[in-house]
Amino acid sequence: MKFIFLPLIFIVLFWSNSYSSTARVIKLKGVVDIYESPSNKSLGRKGEVLFNGKYYLSISPKLGLKLKNGSIIKTKQDSQVRLIFNNGDQFNVAQNTFYEVKWDDEKYSKGEKKSNTIVNLMYGKVRAIVSKDGPRSNLKVSTTHAAMGVRGTDFYVSNSGQLGKMDVSVIRGEVDVTPKVKKMKGLSAQKKVKPQIIKVKPGFSAFVSTALPKAEIKSKDVAIADVQVRRTSKVELAKIQKDSVIEVTKEEEEKQLKEVSKNVATELQKLEKTAVKTTLEDIKRYDENLYNAMVSQKVVKVEDVNTASVKKVFKKAPERPLKPGEDDFAGDYEDVYQKYLKVLE
Repeated sequence: MKFIFLPLIFIVLFWSNSYSSTARVIKLKGVVDIYESPSNKSLGRKGEVLFNGKYYLSISPKLGLKLKNGSIIKTKQDSQVRLIFNNGDQFNVAQNTFYEVKWDDEKYSKGEKKSNTIVNLMYGKVRAIVSKDGPRSNLKVSTTHAAMGVRGTDFYVSNSGQLGKMDVSVIRGEVDVTPKVKKMKGLSAQKKVKPQIIKVKPGFSAFVSTALPKAEIKSKDVAIADVQVRRTSKVELAKIQKDSVIEVTKEEEEKQLKEVSKNVATELQKLEKTAVKTTLEDIKRYDENLYNAMVSQKVVKVEDVNTASVKKVFKKAPERPLKPGEDDFAGDYEDVYQKYLKVLE
């Protein structure tokens, strides 16, 4: 009986772990901090930091680090990190970003398909590629100004924190944006306000702002973030591309790999392949021609697949933002275009 019973346990554990929400650091540039293992009181740990009333252990990640549930990721200037989950979902985190990710694996490990993953983006920029059939198919993203329900599958969120602006751009799939209702200080709003859900389609961006003139604030009990949707321009797509490509020198990459075991290095290669496979399968759902092109080219790098997705939207995008005053990336546009996009045409 023991001979039969033990393999059954192994099979159950392997199945559960294979579909867990564990993510690993697969690419790293610059100075990145991860805050993990939150506690309601100080435990006197070395490197402990206090954030929002909880004490976290601060660590400097290296390749292969497994991200714990409830961790906070912080990138600094000229720093980026790519996280890949076991099923191939990925988060590409740009510089100067601060966000928390938490999940509930219990439902998914019991056979249900969703794991209730929530990303709280305090500030910064993240591009996520999420499988529509995977555990994060109902991913929620929260910022100061809006809550987003991801219906799949390749999107980019930029949040300026307390400056009153954020935007979300969809490369593939769909994102539901619900602007948040904010009660104004000194006023008691009795009525309930239900903001409209805005659906953002591929090739479009939603721009959310909560900044109101003082005169308007005084006349209101509540303020609902203003949402404007328009086509994503080539300028903005070039910015997205720049933020999601992680450039590490060959010397630095070799140095990072020397710090991990051969087993971990092998696991990272497998994760990269899984991410490519998962992303290609998702692309096939929406664009079989692009999928066939990627397969015929035998693409093996995550960045190449992600770049091809941007390039597809880029072809039909307007050259510049359609509204004046929104072309803040114009100065860098030509350089980024030449470096990241023109070579792929």
